[in-house]
Amino acid sequence: MSERLLKVELLALDGSVADRWEGWWAELEAAGHSDLFRSLDWQRAMVRAGLARCPHLLRVVDEQGKAQALGLLDRGRLGGLALLGRGAAPRRTLLVREEMEEEVWETVAGWLRTRPRGWSTFEAEGVDGAQLAALKAAGCAVRYREVPFGSVALPDSWEAFLTRLSPHHRHRVRNLLRRAEQAGLALERWSVDRLDEALALLVELDRRRAARKGRRLVSGAALETVRALRGAAAVELCLRVGRIGARPAIVAVELRHRRTAYLYAHAWDPEFAAISPPAAVLAQTVRDSIAQRLEALDLGPGRSDFKERLEPRWTPAAAVIVLNRALYWRIARALAAPLRAGARASRES
Repeated sequence: MSERLLKVELLALDGSVADRWEGWWAELEAAGHSDLFRSLDWQRAMVRAGLARCPHLLRVVDEQGKAQALGLLDRGRLGGLALLGRGAAPRRTLLVREEMEEEVWETVAGWLRTRPRGWSTFEAEGVDGAQLAALKAAGCAVRYREVPFGSVALPDSWEAFLTRLSPHHRHRVRNLLRRAEQAGLALERWSVDRLDEALALLVELDRRRAARKGRRLVSGAALETVRALRGAAAVELCLRVGRIGARPAIVAVELRHRRTAYLYAHAWDPEFAAISPPAAVLAQTVRDSIAQRLEALDLGPGRSDFKERLEPRWTPAAAVIVLNRALYWRIARALAAPLRAGARASRES
């Protein structure tokens, strides 16, 4: 581990900070950061979309003042700190040089511990085992749950992709695609000019699915972020709409950035669940990504049957909530004080 002396800076995200941010990002980009969820365009889009009530920049710097890590934070009304990303990106974590991750997270944990009156909780996602160990080693009270992230390396052709699958999954994929074709599922690629129309369909299909399944997949924050990304130079939006006859069956929003395709949001009509519209969309995404010579397909967080059929590489990570022990002890003592006073008064009387 490096012996650098690191410290944490917390800056309100105003225009002047945003202007200087580009230089800080350039320092980190030189270390090889290249995925969408850590890109400057993406982070700016989150702020433009207004996902944060009170956005701040968390910056970890060395003794020369050079950025070793960056993060977007939202400060809640009750003192909660949350790394931004939910509703915008699956990973809510810090941009950090790979060789500095453990040291940076130890520094952040120490910074939290020495500011007992400045926060109540600290939330992040996409935290790996070493980062989680650093938080625990620094004495933080951590609650966490495992969240797997899936990704697929793309070969040179669709045939090569199918050949790579196990016989069972290869047969299943072909069978689902055949079933979708026989049902008349037609996939259309819409231009970004029709984004508002596509998102309206997405919301409607998500509402129908939620009425059947009891859980919505698409958040309002996600929709606002997609709209904001319409003007992001580094991100290509891809809209797919699947119909059976005149009836919409599925809408999917995909993002392409730096040789990687990302499944961002999708919803489908539960009436067509038997033909698995997501499988057909995913197969077309793989074909198009290969044709564009992309290198990977990021499936985002969480497992599902149609993702498993692609036999992705699953990366385990954690969603964590760090609790401020000192604050909760103060609250407990404050709540207990009237009880103790009442007990004393009873004894004296």
